[in-house]
This record gives sequence, C-alpha cells and structure tokens, in this order.
Amino acid sequence: GTKWKTIGAAVGRAAASCKDIYRHRIAKQPESAKGEWAPAETQRLKALVLREAGREKRTVKTEDDDDDDDEEGQMKRINWTDVAAEVKGRTPDQCRQKVERGLSEEANRKRKWTEVEDSELLDKVLAHIEERNIEHAHEISWRQLCLPRRPPHMCKQRFRRMLDVTRERTDQKGADLIAITKYIRHNGLPPRPPREEEEEEE
Repeated sequence: GTKWKTIGAAVGRAAASCKDIYRHRIAKQPESAKGEWAPAETQRLKALVLREAGREKRTVKTEDDDDDDDEEGQMKRINWTDVAAEVKGRTPDQCRQKVERGLSEEANRKRKWTEVEDSELLDKVLAHIEERNIEHAHEISWRQLCLPRRPPHMCKQRFRRMLDVTRERTDQKGADLIAITKYIRHNGLPPRPPREEEEEEE
C-alpha cells in the first residue's frame, strides 16, 4: 500500500493528513484543464493567493519591513499544491505560472516606455516592414518583434499609439507605413499641443 508515513515525513505533514488530502482533494480532481483561464477561475485563484500570501493582514509596507514581506517573499510562502487543490482541474504549476505571468505583465504595463525601448522597437519594426514590403500595420508579425519585458501585444499597442499620435499632431497623416515609421524614428513622438497640456493640469 501507499507509505503515508514516508510521504508525510517528506512533506512535513502527518501521515493521516497526507492520506486525507490525497483522497478528498487530489484523487477526486478531474484531469488537468488546458487552455485559457475562465474569469471565475482567475478570481478564485486571486482569492486563494491573497489568503496564502497573507496580504490581507499586511496592506501597508514600511521601510522597516524585511525582504521576505515583498512581493517575491510572499510568492515564496505560497503552497501551490494547496492552492491547486481548491482550483478544480488546475495543477500547481499552472496556478503558479498564471500568477507569475500576471504579476510580470502588470508591472510592465505600469512601467513607462523609455526612449531606448522606443528606438529598439522602431528599429525592429522598420527592418521588418522594409524586408517584407509591408504596407499596413495589421500585416506586421508581432511575435517576432517583442522586446525584453515587453510581450508582442504591448509592442503592438505601443507602435499603434505612436502612429495615431504622429498622424494626429503632424503633417504625416497621409504618409505610408514605412515613411511614417522613419519619421517617428528620426524625430521622436511629437509633443502634446499646449491646449491638451492645460486641460490635463486642470
């Protein structure tokens, strides 16, 4: 039979506890789910991670807090096996990867694009569209043009924002894709009109 005492010693739990967890949680779970996460799954996962990390008990972080209380430290305290046991059909690795990707993407969304990143993106896009003689932005293959910490969809959104702003604020509205990309690469993004800046200050 199953050696629950050995298993319990290995994971730091009582033999009876391991046996109960296996019978009532793991063994009864359906085959691991695949594909996109449903909104209900994501919300359930978020609630479990908050509980496991103890974030509801510490909502304010001070300079005196030790490093184990930062986001990385909280992640290390999470028992992904316990989390997965309460998210039906998802494995511990699936739960962990979902959370890690979400945290990384959220951090990158909040981080402003730098001039260096803009330049690197424009260089890649320009080489790509010239090589393939691409005339329209929707023909760009963004999977080949991502930057470090900037996945394809973020690069796509940033470039389209560049095009929209340049067409709106300059005389490049009718320029073709290669010409307007070269214009942005050479001149940078045009500044906001004074009226827009005044409205934002109000």
